[in-house]
Amino acid sequence: MRKKICKTLFLVPQLLLFSCIFGPERDNPVDPTGLTYQGYETLDTDGDGKKDSVLYVSPNGDDDNPGFIDTPVKTLNKAVFLAEKYKITEVYAEAGTYNNVKFSVSNYPSAVIGGWNSSFTEKTGSNSVFDGSGSITGGGVIQIINFRSFTFENIDVTGGYNGIYISDVSSTSPNGDLTFKGNIHNNSENGIECEISATSYKIDIKIQGNIFNNNSAGLFTSHYYLGKVDITGDIYNNQKGGINLGGSFDFKFNGNVYNNKTTDARGGGGICIWNNTGDVSITGKIYNNISTNPNPSQTQNGGGISFYNPEGDGNYNINCEIYSNHCDGPGGGIYFGCSYNRNVTINLKPGTIIYGNNAGGNGGGIYADADHGSSSLNNYGMIAGNTSGGPGGGVCTNGFPHFHNHGMVTNNSPDDCNDMY
Repeated sequence: MRKKICKTLFLVPQLLLFSCIFGPERDNPVDPTGLTYQGYETLDTDGDGKKDSVLYVSPNGDDDNPGFIDTPVKTLNKAVFLAEKYKITEVYAEAGTYNNVKFSVSNYPSAVIGGWNSSFTEKTGSNSVFDGSGSITGGGVIQIINFRSFTFENIDVTGGYNGIYISDVSSTSPNGDLTFKGNIHNNSENGIECEISATSYKIDIKIQGNIFNNNSAGLFTSHYYLGKVDITGDIYNNQKGGINLGGSFDFKFNGNVYNNKTTDARGGGGICIWNNTGDVSITGKIYNNISTNPNPSQTQNGGGISFYNPEGDGNYNINCEIYSNHCDGPGGGIYFGCSYNRNVTINLKPGTIIYGNNAGGNGGGIYADADHGSSSLNNYGMIAGNTSGGPGGGVCTNGFPHFHNHGMVTNNSPDDCNDMY
């Protein structure tokens, strides 16, 4: 009996010391080994009434730290490693620059929130900069695999091969969404590349921010199994097109697209939407974009916007200024080319102005080409001051069954409208 009492008294100080260091047990993630990893805070970060576990990272942290609020880790790689290991749902990043960044997210965390002050009590108004300069080529600064739903807020992504790279390397077939708020710029390839080939995938992408100065496209998909794409921001100075997206989605854009250039055969110096099955809405300004190719045997379509071979019967609503764009081939402002039997409706909304565009081929303002079907082009805006090397300085239609002009087409060269069919 005496031995048991002594043993109990010996353990009590140690238990008190453990409690002082770590505090009371909280609703923390569970280590895959079955051990609870104490210390990570649980907060209702999004107001949904549920507590999310949070890990902290700072440019002034230490990767030997556990990642608590007062002992943050230093690198994104370590933060993501710990989040995956201990099932941490969110990572908070102090504002500042993180160098040599290249990390992959799979299951955890589901959100990386940047821009915090050093005590992680409030936002600074500045973003956290994830700089991939010096990291291994290929992939992206941020690589998303085993796609679910991910949120990145108050973050700049720069200096990588791609800024964000999304791939369907998983054998599963999840649905999910990517929400990004920040800037993606100065990457050697694409700002965002989405390489999804599994037909069972459905991914929605929502971007609030700017994508610029990338050596390839601002936003690019090499396959076409997306859900909805919703972009608010500016897309500019990208060297292989501002936006180049392939099919199976609804597309909504509100912002400015300018000073982009493409040599892609589908055209669209500013925006190229190809093999799409959904609806399209574009609001803002599209200007100073170029679609060109050094090979004279290959003509380039759509200086500003190219709608290339739609595969569905969608509604395309355009409510913007489209000006000073150029292409070597047809459609200086807008190119619409459909080789399928489709019934697409293009509405140029009141307030839309298409002016000062140039096409080396037909259709300085708009070129619309449809093979069969009952597609229609409805103009409620103004098409003026455009030029072309072929017929239809303002509007050129070729096999396009319905052109309804409720607005104004004027002062285009060599002519305002030309129906080649």
